[in-house]
Amino acid sequence: MPVFVLNSGAVLSVSGYGYSDSRITYSLVGGGNGVISTDDVDWTTTMKLNNQRGVRLTLHTGHQSQGTPGL
Repeated sequence: MPVFVLNSGAVLSVSGYGYSDSRITYSLVGGGNGVISTDDVDWTTTMKLNNQRGVRLTLHTGHQSQGTPGL
């Protein structure tokens, strides 16, 4: 499952996410959901952690992604 690391240091483990208008809507692995701005994400750390875990993280407008394993 993908993770998003926020600039605050918080780590969100998500089971699904969608992207629209510079906002990410997500469902947490443990239940619940929320919305964050793309400006709140530490993209360098987020991409590094997901790559280390073999998870490909992409933002596409208009649909929810389940997080696909990377190559």
